[in-house]
Amino acid sequence: IEIFSTENIREAIHELLILGLLRKTGDDLYEMHETVRAGLESFISLDIYRTTHQQLAEWYAEIGNISAQIFHLEKSGNLNEAKKKLDEAVSLFPNNADVKFEQGRVAYNQGKLVEAERIFLDVLKLLPNHANAHFSLGLIYQQRGENSKALAEFEKAREIAGPNIELEKRINSLK
Repeated sequence: IEIFSTENIREAIHELLILGLLRKTGDDLYEMHETVRAGLESFISLDIYRTTHQQLAEWYAEIGNISAQIFHLEKSGNLNEAKKKLDEAVSLFPNNADVKFEQGRVAYNQGKLVEAERIFLDVLKLLPNHANAHFSLGLIYQQRGENSKALAEFEKAREIAGPNIELEKRINSLK
């Protein structure tokens, strides 16, 4: 599978990098701010959206990135396969912080906040500087009205990952 094979897509990625809307996080890994991603995705048909996420899931499977594979399976609408892969990954890698984080994210998205909280706390035992686990705990605490705990988690996430628009909005809303 060749991801982003056309010259136009490569140019678009280059421009997004220049504008600061996309950042490189590692070898051939990129991260886009959630607001930018959501805005761009709103212009994509559901069929293309799902097909693209399915292709990304296959690509991540080929390179052995289980967490990303599970994420993109879920985004493609292939929830049963995502859950199956997640269960396999958790049993194979019970101490992998990224796999555990995916497990917590799925629980959170299903509204299972107590379970998600427990899993995110487990992630932090494995990897105390997991910014997304801190952010996710902040979301849970904010939903419960535990604002001081939420603020502390958001500030910790910002300390680890640096500032971003979503974090700043949440921090400012709690001060």
